[in-house]
Amino acid sequence: MSVVPSPPSAANRATHAGDEFVFASAVEGLYLRALKGRITPELTDALRGLGLDIDHVLPAYALETWEHSLRVTCAQLFPDKSLEEAMAELGRMLIAGYQQTAIGKAIFPLMRILGPARVLARMSRNFQSGNNYTDTRVTQAAPNEALLWFNRVIQPAFYRGILEAGLTAAGAKELTVELGEREGEGFTFRIRWT
Repeated sequence: MSVVPSPPSAANRATHAGDEFVFASAVEGLYLRALKGRITPELTDALRGLGLDIDHVLPAYALETWEHSLRVTCAQLFPDKSLEEAMAELGRMLIAGYQQTAIGKAIFPLMRILGPARVLARMSRNFQSGNNYTDTRVTQAAPNEALLWFNRVIQPAFYRGILEAGLTAAGAKELTVELGEREGEGFTFRIRWT
Protein backbone atom coordinates (compact mmCIF):
# COMPACT_ATOMS: atom_id res chain seq x y z
CA MET A 1 0.00 0.00 0.00
CA SER A 2 1.47 3.36 -1.01
CA VAL A 3 0.97 6.46 1.01
CA VAL A 4 0.37 9.70 -0.81
CA PRO A 5 2.23 12.48 0.97
CA SER A 6 0.17 15.47 1.94
CA PRO A 7 1.09 18.80 0.38
CA PRO A 8 3.55 20.87 2.37
CA SER A 9 2.12 23.29 4.87
CA ALA A 10 2.33 27.01 4.18
CA ALA A 11 5.14 27.32 6.75
CA ASN A 12 7.05 24.47 5.13
CA ARG A 13 6.66 26.06 1.67
CA ALA A 14 7.81 29.36 3.12
CA THR A 15 11.12 28.08 4.42
CA HIS A 16 12.00 24.96 2.43
CA ALA A 17 11.12 25.65 -1.20
CA GLY A 18 14.73 26.27 -2.26
CA ASP A 19 18.15 27.42 -1.21
CA GLU A 20 17.50 31.13 -1.68
CA PHE A 21 16.01 32.90 1.32
CA VAL A 22 14.81 36.34 2.33
CA PHE A 23 15.37 36.98 6.01
CA ALA A 24 12.87 38.17 8.60
CA SER A 25 14.52 41.61 8.73
CA ALA A 26 13.32 42.35 5.17
CA VAL A 27 9.82 41.06 5.97
CA GLU A 28 9.79 43.15 9.14
CA GLY A 29 11.02 46.25 7.30
CA LEU A 30 8.36 46.07 4.61
CA TYR A 31 5.31 44.48 6.20
CA LEU A 32 5.61 45.35 9.88
CA ARG A 33 7.22 48.79 9.59
CA ALA A 34 6.68 50.47 6.20
CA LEU A 35 3.20 49.06 5.54
CA LYS A 36 1.96 49.24 9.12
CA GLY A 37 -1.65 50.38 9.07
CA ARG A 38 -2.03 49.81 5.32
CA ILE A 39 -2.38 46.03 5.31
CA THR A 40 -5.97 44.89 4.93
CA PRO A 41 -7.38 41.65 6.34
CA GLU A 42 -7.67 40.46 2.72
CA LEU A 43 -3.97 41.08 2.11
CA THR A 44 -3.07 39.39 5.40
CA ASP A 45 -5.07 36.31 4.35
CA ALA A 46 -3.58 36.30 0.84
CA LEU A 47 -0.04 36.50 2.24
CA ARG A 48 -0.78 33.76 4.75
CA GLY A 49 -2.02 31.57 1.89
CA LEU A 50 1.36 32.05 0.20
CA GLY A 51 3.21 31.07 3.37
CA LEU A 52 4.01 34.53 4.75
CA ASP A 53 2.14 35.07 8.01
CA ILE A 54 2.89 38.63 9.09
CA ASP A 55 1.44 37.90 12.53
CA HIS A 56 4.07 35.18 13.09
CA VAL A 57 7.20 36.07 11.12
CA LEU A 58 9.60 33.19 10.52
CA PRO A 59 13.41 33.60 10.46
CA ALA A 60 13.51 33.19 6.66
CA TYR A 61 11.28 32.75 3.62
CA ALA A 62 11.93 31.10 0.29
CA LEU A 63 12.61 33.60 -2.47
CA GLU A 64 9.60 32.26 -4.36
CA THR A 65 7.33 33.04 -1.39
CA TRP A 66 8.79 36.56 -1.17
CA GLU A 67 8.35 37.22 -4.88
CA HIS A 68 4.71 36.06 -4.89
CA SER A 69 4.06 38.09 -1.75
CA LEU A 70 5.41 41.24 -3.40
CA ARG A 71 3.19 40.74 -6.45
CA VAL A 72 0.08 40.20 -4.33
CA THR A 73 0.95 43.24 -2.23
CA CYS A 74 1.36 45.40 -5.34
CA ALA A 75 -1.98 44.25 -6.74
CA GLN A 76 -3.84 44.89 -3.48
CA LEU A 77 -2.22 48.13 -2.34
CA PHE A 78 -1.55 49.79 -5.70
CA PRO A 79 -4.32 48.61 -8.04
CA ASP A 80 -4.12 51.79 -10.15
CA LYS A 81 -0.37 51.57 -10.75
CA SER A 82 1.52 49.45 -13.24
CA LEU A 83 3.42 46.51 -11.76
CA GLU A 84 6.68 48.38 -12.41
CA GLU A 85 5.51 51.54 -10.60
CA ALA A 86 4.12 49.51 -7.70
CA MET A 87 7.31 47.43 -7.36
CA ALA A 88 9.49 50.56 -7.32
CA GLU A 89 7.25 52.04 -4.62
CA LEU A 90 7.51 48.83 -2.55
CA GLY A 91 11.31 48.92 -2.92
CA ARG A 92 11.43 52.49 -1.60
CA MET A 93 9.05 51.56 1.20
CA LEU A 94 11.18 48.55 2.12
CA ILE A 95 14.16 50.84 2.71
CA ALA A 96 12.06 53.30 4.73
CA GLY A 97 10.82 50.46 6.94
CA TYR A 98 14.18 48.67 7.06
CA GLN A 99 15.75 51.80 8.55
CA GLN A 100 13.44 51.29 11.54
CA THR A 101 14.57 47.70 12.22
CA ALA A 102 17.39 46.83 14.62
CA ILE A 103 19.68 45.94 11.70
CA GLY A 104 18.70 49.07 9.79
CA LYS A 105 19.38 51.30 12.79
CA ALA A 106 22.93 49.94 12.80
CA ILE A 107 23.54 50.00 9.03
CA PHE A 108 22.05 53.29 7.84
CA PRO A 109 24.08 55.72 9.96
CA LEU A 110 27.21 53.96 8.65
CA MET A 111 25.94 54.29 5.06
CA ARG A 112 25.66 58.07 5.48
CA ILE A 113 29.29 58.20 6.63
CA LEU A 114 30.50 55.94 3.80
CA GLY A 115 28.70 57.82 1.04
CA PRO A 116 27.23 56.48 -2.22
CA ALA A 117 30.42 55.20 -3.90
CA ARG A 118 31.56 53.11 -0.94
CA VAL A 119 28.01 51.90 -0.25
CA LEU A 120 27.87 50.64 -3.85
CA ALA A 121 31.21 48.87 -3.36
CA ARG A 122 29.73 47.09 -0.32
CA MET A 123 26.37 46.30 -1.92
CA SER A 124 26.69 42.50 -1.62
CA ARG A 125 27.28 42.87 2.12
CA ASN A 126 24.40 45.33 2.40
CA PHE A 127 21.97 42.89 0.80
CA GLN A 128 23.24 39.95 2.87
CA SER A 129 21.47 41.41 5.89
CA GLY A 130 18.18 40.81 4.05
CA ASN A 131 18.84 37.65 2.00
CA ASN A 132 21.34 34.89 1.34
CA TYR A 133 21.55 34.97 -2.45
CA THR A 134 22.53 38.45 -3.62
CA ASP A 135 25.92 39.00 -5.16
CA THR A 136 26.88 42.24 -6.87
CA ARG A 137 29.67 43.65 -8.96
CA VAL A 138 30.33 47.38 -9.33
CA THR A 139 32.10 48.94 -12.28
CA GLN A 140 33.00 52.60 -11.89
CA ALA A 141 32.02 54.29 -15.18
CA ALA A 142 32.90 57.87 -14.11
CA PRO A 143 33.55 59.67 -10.79
CA ASN A 144 29.85 59.70 -9.83
CA GLU A 145 28.57 56.99 -12.13
CA ALA A 146 28.59 53.24 -11.70
CA LEU A 147 27.24 50.10 -13.28
CA LEU A 148 25.86 47.79 -10.62
CA TRP A 149 25.30 44.15 -11.60
CA PHE A 150 23.16 41.80 -9.48
CA ASN A 151 23.36 38.04 -9.91
CA ARG A 152 19.64 37.56 -9.19
CA VAL A 153 16.89 40.13 -9.69
CA ILE A 154 13.27 39.09 -9.28
CA GLN A 155 11.73 42.43 -10.27
CA PRO A 156 14.09 45.12 -11.64
CA ALA A 157 11.76 47.96 -10.61
CA PHE A 158 11.72 46.68 -7.00
CA TYR A 159 15.51 46.84 -6.91
CA ARG A 160 15.46 50.27 -8.57
CA GLY A 161 13.26 51.51 -5.69
CA ILE A 162 15.60 49.94 -3.13
CA LEU A 163 18.62 51.58 -4.77
CA GLU A 164 16.94 54.97 -5.04
CA ALA A 165 15.97 55.03 -1.37
CA GLY A 166 19.14 53.39 -0.09
CA LEU A 167 21.57 55.60 -2.00
CA THR A 168 19.59 58.70 -1.11
CA ALA A 169 19.93 57.65 2.54
CA ALA A 170 23.69 57.34 1.89
CA GLY A 171 23.80 60.97 0.78
CA ALA A 172 23.40 60.74 -3.02
CA LYS A 173 21.98 63.89 -4.59
CA GLU A 174 20.40 64.21 -8.05
CA LEU A 175 20.30 60.42 -8.17
CA THR A 176 19.23 58.49 -11.24
CA VAL A 177 18.92 54.72 -11.33
CA GLU A 178 18.39 53.46 -14.85
CA LEU A 179 17.30 49.95 -15.67
CA GLY A 180 20.01 48.35 -17.74
CA GLU A 181 20.25 44.92 -19.25
CA ARG A 182 18.97 41.57 -18.04
CA GLU A 183 21.60 38.84 -18.13
CA GLY A 184 19.86 35.54 -17.39
CA GLU A 185 18.63 35.98 -13.81
CA GLY A 186 21.00 38.91 -13.31
CA PHE A 187 20.53 42.56 -14.07
CA THR A 188 22.69 45.66 -14.46
CA PHE A 189 21.68 49.15 -13.33
CA ARG A 190 23.36 52.43 -14.36
CA ILE A 191 23.56 54.77 -11.36
CA ARG A 192 24.49 58.46 -11.42
CA TRP A 193 24.60 60.96 -8.55
CA THR A 194 26.21 64.17 -7.37
